[in-house]
Amino acid sequence: SGRPAESRKPWRKSCGITFHEDCVNIIMKDLVKLMHPKYIEVRGIFMPRGGISIIPFANWGDEQHQDLVKARLVASFPADF
Repeated sequence: SGRPAESRKPWRKSCGITFHEDCVNIIMKDLVKLMHPKYIEVRGIFMPRGGISIIPFANWGDEQHQDLVKARLVASFPADF
C-alpha cells in the first residue's frame, strides 16, 4: 500500500515491539564493528512482568557464510510456527 510503515502498524510502537527488535539489531551491529566476526547471532530474551514475552533474533555473516546466515535464521523459528 502507499501508506507509510508507521501508519500501517501503529500497534508495533505502542507495544514496544520495535524497541526490543532495535535493541537486538543495535547490539549485533555494534559487535560486528568491534569484533569483525565471520558469523554472529544475537538473541534477546525480554520477559516483561505481566506482559507478553518477545525473543527477537538477528544474525550476520560475511560473504563466505551467507548459507549459514539463512539456515540459522530459519532454525531460529519455533518448530510449531
